[in-house]
Amino acid sequence: MRLVVSLLGAETAPLGSSGEALALLDWGFALPPDATVGRLVSPEEKQSWSFSLLAGLGVGAAVTLVVMIVATFWWRSRPRRGAASR
Repeated sequence: MRLVVSLLGAETAPLGSSGEALALLDWGFALPPDATVGRLVSPEEKQSWSFSLLAGLGVGAAVTLVVMIVATFWWRSRPRRGAASR
């Protein structure tokens, strides 16, 4: 049996990168030998998934942008502390 752990952007707390890798290896070796944890997808499935993900991200990104713009205008238009005493 071959196990590989690849960490990209691992959490640094509470375990750190090496702790995360060790936890993944412990989990992997604890699985039964015939267990599967996923499957490779065909190019057609990947393309379909990519388009749906991009569409979802497009709406989410647009909503995030609108919220950020509204928050910026609100933040700039609020009264400042001590501004009336100057």
